[in-house]
Amino acid sequence: MQAIVVRYHGATHARSAYYTAHAQAGKIRVVAHLVPPNEGPRYVAKLFVKKVFFDAPDVDLLRGSLPNGDSVFVFDHLHSREG
Repeated sequence: MQAIVVRYHGATHARSAYYTAHAQAGKIRVVAHLVPPNEGPRYVAKLFVKKVFFDAPDVDLLRGSLPNGDSVFVFDHLHSREG
């Protein structure tokens, strides 16, 4: 299992705002104005899953956060909830 870390990078005078999502399997960058309002990191994490794990069905992601403010997503599998 891999965790997907999503980070928001604010705009500067040379570059517009963007999100990055990365895991051991790869990395993507998404320009912030392409992300629907109020969906932010979750939308970017789902784009990452579709790009890197292209054969994966629409998956549920559990969200957490790191002390530095980054969002972390992991896959929610039914089997992981069994005792």
